[in-house]
Amino acid sequence: MSTKIETSVEINAPVYKVRKFILDYTNHSNWNPVFVNIEKYTNKDVDELVVGDQLKIDVQDQATTSTMSIYPKVTVNNFEQFSWKGRLLTKRLFYWIHSFKYESLNRGTKTKLIHKEEFGGYLTSLLNWIGIIERIELSFDEMNEALKNEIEMLE
Repeated sequence: MSTKIETSVEINAPVYKVRKFILDYTNHSNWNPVFVNIEKYTNKDVDELVVGDQLKIDVQDQATTSTMSIYPKVTVNNFEQFSWKGRLLTKRLFYWIHSFKYESLNRGTKTKLIHKEEFGGYLTSLLNWIGIIERIELSFDEMNEALKNEIEMLE
């Protein structure tokens, strides 16, 4: 079984600025209410995020204010998309694919950011049942608005 969340936001800035802001992982702690800290767990001697890099992401649960760390690997990093994939023990038990897709709007002056997560594995139905998936979707909306506000403030 798999479950998908998809949110989006239009940002008054070109794709390259939105992408640059998302990839500035050391700055997320200054604006991101969900991924309150992002660090490279592997390949620390290179600042750029490359496919195969493992990240350490501290995720803030907005309902309980507790934080947990996840350790996904970067799977895509190009002009159209940035994604990572993580798992709990095995893919069959639980996995997640997180992605940010960038679409250019208004002749390049705006960006539609599509913010997605796919969950799969045996634990997915339990997470749905206890309401975690719904909370995650709400937190993505909050993150999208924080990102939009931060970027547009700099424009």
